[in-house]
Amino acid sequence: MERGEDELWGRGVSRIVLWVLEANRQARQFYEALNYVPDSHTKEITLGELTLMEVRYEKARKPVSS
Repeated sequence: MERGEDELWGRGVSRIVLWVLEANRQARQFYEALNYVPDSHTKEITLGELTLMEVRYEKARKPVSS
């Protein structure tokens, strides 16, 4: 995960956004441990006859100190 983030930061990305199933507590804890925070956006997705909620997480790049 850190390697992917480093690649994005190196390309000038200032914010990483990802979606996690609301009910997937383990995944949410994983991203929260990596300093991703939910940003209050949610969306409903449908897989066949199953409707699920997703929560959007984001992580902003830390400013580089000089």
